Amino acid sequence: MDRDTDIHKAFPLAGFFRYPMSGACPNKVTLCKGYQKISSGQHYAEFDDGKNSWGRWHRKRMPVDDVFVQVHHFKWDSSCKTRIKEVAETIEDYSWWWEYKKLYDNLKKSDWQIDIKNPEYRVEKLQNLSYISYADYKNWNELTDLIISI
Repeated sequence: MDRDTDIHKAFPLAGFFRYPMSGACPNKVTLCKGYQKISSGQHYAEFDDGKNSWGRWHRKRMPVDDVFVQVHHFKWDSSCKTRIKEVAETIEDYSWWWEYKKLYDNLKKSDWQIDIKNPEYRVEKLQNLSYISYADYKNWNELTDLIISI
């Protein structure tokens, strides 16, 4: 790949395997207004009262039914083995190393292949090759309900 590569054509499949494969939290804080403390991994906004933004109805969260941002990771390349192993071996809580260890072990067991036919992973080929068009990923509404329950 180079700077001119159309990333959507290079990665035409969309899916959801990190949570089913390793228990990785799929929630992400993608935008905040003003200063806001964010948990490790950008999973939740953290508040002074010790609570966080988990759930569908937190008063400081954008209503999920209005907007729920898709987060795409275009990082599944030949460097994955090394990067995942490095995090798995940190044994530091901030890194969520246990999730990476489980991911590493599962990928190693499957000869570094992700079973795109596993229904839990909800993999499908995008038709419009546009991650901006939420409707292009048919499983998005189903995943929204699952993700906010985690």
